[in-house]
Formats: sequence, C-alpha cells, structure tokens
Amino acid sequence: MEEILSTVGGIVSEERVLTVGRVTFPSRIVTRETSTSPHSPDFGLVMGHGLAEKSHDSDEWTALAVPAVVQSQLPLSSITYYTARGHGETSGWEALCDADPDQFMWPRLAEDMIGIADAMGYDQCVVGGESMGSSTAFFTALHHPERVKAVIMMRPPTAWETRAYQRDHLEKKAKQFEESPSPRFPPQFHKVLRATAKSDYPPLEGPGSEAYAQIQCPVLLLAVENDPV
Repeated sequence: MEEILSTVGGIVSEERVLTVGRVTFPSRIVTRETSTSPHSPDFGLVMGHGLAEKSHDSDEWTALAVPAVVQSQLPLSSITYYTARGHGETSGWEALCDADPDQFMWPRLAEDMIGIADAMGYDQCVVGGESMGSSTAFFTALHHPERVKAVIMMRPPTAWETRAYQRDHLEKKAKQFEESPSPRFPPQFHKVLRATAKSDYPPLEGPGSEAYAQIQCPVLLLAVENDPV
C-alpha cells in the first residue's frame, strides 16, 4: 500500500495504533498536504479490509480505493483504514475469545468501525471496505445512521440463500486452523472464521427486512464481474 500511495502526490501517510475500548488497532491515516476547499476536521472516511488479510496494508482492494478517494474532491479531512479485530497485530480481544466468540460477527465489528471514527474525532463519516469490511460498513450504517453519510461496499460477501455454501466452507477452514494454526494469523483465528460463518445480512423479506429502511444514506456497491447479486 505504501508503494502505491507514494505515487500519489500531495498526501501524508502515517501509521498509528488506535484504541477502541480494550482493543488496539494498527491503522494508517492518510491526509492531503494542501486543499483548495475547506475540509471539516470531524468528517472522514473509515475503511475495513477483507477476511483473512494479514493487515490493513495487505488488502489489494483498499490499495486501489484509497488513492482514488485521495484524488477525489470529497470533503474528507482524512482517510483511516485499520486492521480488524482478530487479525494481524490487533490486541486486547484475545482474553474474551472463549467467553465472547461472537465478537467477530459483522454487527459486532461495526462497533469497532464506529469506535475508530470516534478515536479519529469524526463526528460524521463515510464508511467502506472490501468483503468482510464491506459488511462491517453496512452494519455500521445500520446501527449508526445519524453518523454515516455514505457507504462503499467493495466485493461484498455472499448472503441469504447463497450463504450456505460459504458457511460450510468457513466451518471447514476453521477446523483446519484449529487443528493446524497458521503462523500468518493469531492462534485463535478459527474463532474468527466460525463467527464469520454465522454472520449474514438481514433477510430481504419478512421479519427483519425492515432494517434496510434505516439506511438513508447513499450506498455504492462494487461487485465482481458476473456477480449474480
């Protein structure tokens, strides 16, 4: 990511560790060196990465999106993207893994995303991300509509009736990680995978479908080619 950002002139990129509750999140803050229009210091963009990325800097979709946003005319004071709970060098969540394995489900990750906005002093924000990060952004907008002004969902994960296959796949991967942990991920990563397997969007019809009406802001959906959704 740093190599890509280095090709974009007029920006400052800074690594920082942000704290939300008891959890620390390695993050990168990107700001413009100069601006021809006033940028409110309390309005920024928060972005999350996909499942099983090593850190916020390893997501190729974020690497494409951040420079594009930097070069846009959006009135953002800064862009903050961070390593998700259960990934990379995050810490402070490990002690609760057994008692609270649902901390890695999408709605709970949304509380981390709005917490990152709080840590950065964003009163209002655009939220976005890739795959798991896009679902985190969706639930952040759902739970905090008064704070979120737009949502960017890049390559959102499977949902509803198509989620069954992915759920089975994630459960199998979780079992593999539990039996043979990978040095690339925390030893508790199988719990992250199982919580992700349990995650889904609200139903499109029937009880629970009214949740979508709570999102009043624009949503940009960037899917992969031939995505049936």
